[in-house]
Formats: sequence, C-alpha cells, structure tokens
Amino acid sequence: MKNNDIAIVGFSLGFGVMCFIWGVLWMVMCLDYKEQVSRLEQDLIDYKWQLEQVPYICNNN
Repeated sequence: MKNNDIAIVGFSLGFGVMCFIWGVLWMVMCLDYKEQVSRLEQDLIDYKWQLEQVPYICNNN
C-alpha cells in the first residue's frame, strides 16, 4: 500500500471510531433523558393528585 492509501484507511478508521463513540454518547444521553422525563412525569402525577385532594382537606375544617 502507498502512503496515500494508508492515510485514507487511517482517516476512515479514525472517523468510524469517532462516530461510534459519538453514537454511544448520544445513546447514554437519551437514556438519561428518558429516565429524567419519567421521573418528572411521576412528579406531575403526584402534584395533580395533591391538588385534587385540596377540596377534601379544606372542607373538613
């Protein structure tokens, strides 16, 4: 192989590895985001339930 071919293969391999790492980082970020969104949805459900309980609590006094 010529030096030019080695440079092209090296660049291609480097770029492929970089894209793979970038994809893994995006996957980890999306999984963290999904976990955070599910936690916030549960908080929203809890807050809604607490707001629905206010009339019952206030009427008993």
